[in-house]
Amino acid sequence: MPRKLSYRHALREAMDEELARDPMVVLMGEEVAQYNGAYKVTEGLWAKWGDKRVVDTPISEAGFIGMGIGSSMLGVRPVMASLNEARTWAAQGGAPTPPAALHVDTGLNRLGMSEAEFA
Repeated sequence: MPRKLSYRHALREAMDEELARDPMVVLMGEEVAQYNGAYKVTEGLWAKWGDKRVVDTPISEAGFIGMGIGSSMLGVRPVMASLNEARTWAAQGGAPTPPAALHVDTGLNRLGMSEAEFA
């Protein structure tokens, strides 16, 4: 029987699994560490993985999106968390441009459709 998870718990579980699976995965974003995420999505991850794997960033989308892009060019696998999608788009110049890519799971993969990709 499938178990039911809230979207928040499913995201947290997925991030925790990726942090455990790959030592190059780093979670970065606004209030993701000590505050446990603005919506408590990252609750407990900072306590479990520490300062080097779960990193609070300044409230500057342009700054931490740049950190994520730069770190990915060095082999790090950043998971970026932003509180405001509109400011994140603005940080990327209004629309995602290479080398940044945003993958959005549409939830329709079970029906043969894949994720939307903006690059």
